[in-house]
Amino acid sequence: MAPLVCVILVNWNGYDDTAACVESCFALDYDPFRLVIVDNCSADGSGARLRDRFSAEERVEVLLAERNLGFAGGNNLGIRHAIDAGAKYVWLLNNDTVVDPAALRELVSAAQEHPEAGMVGSKVYYHDRPEVLWFAGGVIKPRHDGTTFHRGMDEVDRGAYDEVAHVDYVTGCSLLTSVEVVRSIGLMAEEYFLYWEEVDWCDRARAAGYPSLYIPSSRVWHKVGGSLGADASPTRIRYDARNRLLFYRRNRPKDMPRVLFWLNRQIVTLALVRGKTRHSAALLRGELDYFAGKRGPIDAG
Repeated sequence: MAPLVCVILVNWNGYDDTAACVESCFALDYDPFRLVIVDNCSADGSGARLRDRFSAEERVEVLLAERNLGFAGGNNLGIRHAIDAGAKYVWLLNNDTVVDPAALRELVSAAQEHPEAGMVGSKVYYHDRPEVLWFAGGVIKPRHDGTTFHRGMDEVDRGAYDEVAHVDYVTGCSLLTSVEVVRSIGLMAEEYFLYWEEVDWCDRARAAGYPSLYIPSSRVWHKVGGSLGADASPTRIRYDARNRLLFYRRNRPKDMPRVLFWLNRQIVTLALVRGKTRHSAALLRGELDYFAGKRGPIDAG
């Protein structure tokens, strides 16, 4: 019999996206699986609406968090529930995705074929540009500014990323891991709240001897929000700066001086050379948040 997989979706004010994701999961050609929707204390009532909509579906459970736990905290709540339910694997899946029917089967098959792997992840496309890649494996750049990037991002998929590959991390947009690995390395680090938590998780798994694998035969389409480019919100930029430093302090402390140098160079260059004072100020606030010991959610002001 195939192992039980719990698919974990974290919802926050996203009823329509989450419902569409659940409906796409009903077409998965893998069995058995259960869907665990974690509502992160949505202000729009979407948690209760999702519970009502799928109340007749035995494979769907909706957990209502008492407060917004962030991405890591919401997933951790779902992971604990999955472990109690006897799952062998958990599949973290963004609630604003639509999945290919074979997506889960291919991830489980890869995990079983490569039991040494800690995390396995999908090839991810833009939902509104279904032939354009958003993610084909993640790379960490400690030798430069310490940021991360997605292989293949914004490229039309012409087969360049069709091989299984060891990567630095797989995106939490579609990440499958075993309960055995979770027990070995622990849950996701909730101090990040948003961004970098899956990079941290994959890096911790790698340090424990569990590499991350990109699985191109598992395909997902993601309704991508704003990138961390010029159009990103100050709050998102601030989280990224703080959490970038937090990641290196936690996992790669020898690289901290270099990462700090490049971050401060970027802050100065954006303000004085490129005139992007808003972006620069957000990066600076993120750095100050880090040194002030602010963890978890940060004030959006």
